This record gives sequence, structure tokens and C-alpha cells, in this order.
Amino acid sequence: MKKLLAILLAALLVLSMLAFVSCTSEDTDADNGDKTENTADSKDDSDKAEDSDESADSDESADSDDSADSDDSADSDDSAGSDDTEFAIGTYSNGVYENTYIGLGCNLTGDDWIIATEAELDALNSLEEGLSADAKLEALIAAPSIYDFYAYDEAGTKNIMVLLNTKGTTNSNISITEALELSFETNKEMYESMGYTVTHEAKTFDVDGETIEGINIYCTAGDETMLQTIFAKDLGSRLASYVITVADEAELQNILNCLFVSGN
Repeated sequence: MKKLLAILLAALLVLSMLAFVSCTSEDTDADNGDKTENTADSKDDSDKAEDSDESADSDESADSDDSADSDDSADSDDSAGSDDTEFAIGTYSNGVYENTYIGLGCNLTGDDWIIATEAELDALNSLEEGLSADAKLEALIAAPSIYDFYAYDEAGTKNIMVLLNTKGTTNSNISITEALELSFETNKEMYESMGYTVTHEAKTFDVDGETIEGINIYCTAGDETMLQTIFAKDLGSRLASYVITVADEAELQNILNCLFVSGN
């Protein structure tokens, strides 16, 4: 159990690199071409263009007022993101986890999973006790990283974690897979410090007919093996990440088969 948690912690460090992802995924870029209006950068550019037009038609005093208003608007956009009106935390009931904001869920009925309670997730998210529903939602929207779901088995052989990470504002032009691979290499020593020989492979995963990019991390120590899968879905201003840690490919496929796209 302790080693499984340590490997999960290593995965969270790998996920930290996703903060540098400011563009959409490679597949989304190819499909959408110049549709950059969905990104925070294009929103800022649009605001600046509007401010420039207003500046040309007004006096210095009006320019100053418009600039202040523009700054307030830009700050609001940067902190909230373009999709905060749709933001929602996941729900869990009768063995089924689902988050309509992410568009993915997981049916864990009929298995030996232990599910983190709402209070346990609140603690992971460093939320104060006794917050109202509105206050909790406001705090989560402002958070750079959110633990939305966590499940593990009593034997300590597998776990699933779902996180939401705010994307960066710098136009780094780095894909999700590239960020994960770069971060893995940076944090590889943490896996090795646990006695594992560790390698990784860039992968695409079929989740209920939807293709999502990510990586597999293979950990071996003698006869012991662990497989950690990390994949992320681009939501605009945020990335939704699944971290799945299992013993082998067969167990990974069992879990992937439990995932579903909301609405399907």
C-alpha cells in the first residue's frame, strides 16, 4: 500500500508539468486550425485589440479609464478561464463516478473499490471545514489543481485518481504528451529511488470511443511490476487528468473498460 501511494505521489509530480501546457492537444490543433478563440491568450488578444480601438477614438482620460477596465476584465478572464460557467465537480453514487464538466465517468460497481469521501477530497483540496456549497465551488474554481475523485482497493494493488489542472498562460506550444514525457524525465529519479527500473511510452487511449493522449510508465523491481497510466483531456482553460496505477496491462484494460463518456 505504501509503495502504491509513493508511486501515485510521483505521478502527481509528473502532472505538475501540465501547468506549462497553454495550447490545445495535438489532435485538437489539427482539427480546429485557427480556432484560437477558445484559449485564454486569444481572449486577451481580443481584449487588447478592442482597447486599442477605443483608445484611438477617445481622449487620454477616457483611455485611462478604458485601460483600467480592460485590466480588470483581463484579470477576471485569466483567473476564471473561459469555461468556468460550465465548471462542476464530480458526483459519485452507487458505484458510479461522473463529471459532466470533464465529460467522463467511471462505473466501479461490482468490484472491491474503496472510494474517497467528500470530506477526504475536501481535505486533499485544502478546503476549510463548514464551507457552503457556493463558497466551496468558488474556492475550487480559484484552485490551480483539484482532486475530483480517488478510489483504491483494500489490497493496495490499484488506484484511480482524477484531477483538474489549470493550464498555463504562456504560449509554450507544447502538447499534453510532450509535457508529460518531459516531466517524467525530470521526475524519473523519484521512481528509481523506490528501487524501480522505470521506462515510459507515449500512448493514446480509447475511452468509450474517445481518443485521449497520455503516457504509460512501466516500473519493475525483480518480479514486481507496476504500470501507471496518465492521460489528460483538454477542457479549454483546464486539463482533466486520470492517473491509473495497476499491476499489469490486463488490469489496466479492465479499468479502461469501466470508463465512459458522459451522454453515451
